[in-house]
Amino acid sequence: MSTAAIVQSKALEALRQSGGQRGPAQRLLLQWAGQDRALLAALAAPYLAGLAARAIDRAAVRGRTAQPSQRALPADAFDRLVGALGERIGTSEEPSGMAALISPPQRRQAGEGHARTLRALAKAHAARRFDPPVGGGGP
Repeated sequence: MSTAAIVQSKALEALRQSGGQRGPAQRLLLQWAGQDRALLAALAAPYLAGLAARAIDRAAVRGRTAQPSQRALPADAFDRLVGALGERIGTSEEPSGMAALISPPQRRQAGEGHARTLRALAKAHAARRFDPPVGGGGP
């Protein structure tokens, strides 16, 4: 029997035993795969090339980072970077001094795409609000 036929047969059996419920059938199939190496191999066969490629990529990355010539970053470096970026998002340099008197700061206007989206949302909300309920639903 081919690997695809083994998987198909066992999957159908799991569905039958679980009354057609997919979640319990999946758990049952995994339980069987843990006890049957042929079933496990048949389930994993289509994914082995991708799994092997991922293992090679991870080993290559770990091999590069293990070189002593590279400097390790502190554990909180990523958190600090994200925090710094978060403080700057949406901010710009406000004019100060004489420049503030000549050109006072103005709020940014919404872009055309944002305005279109808000109009579409308002239109959809109004249509839903004023349309009669579907199905008659009277008292």
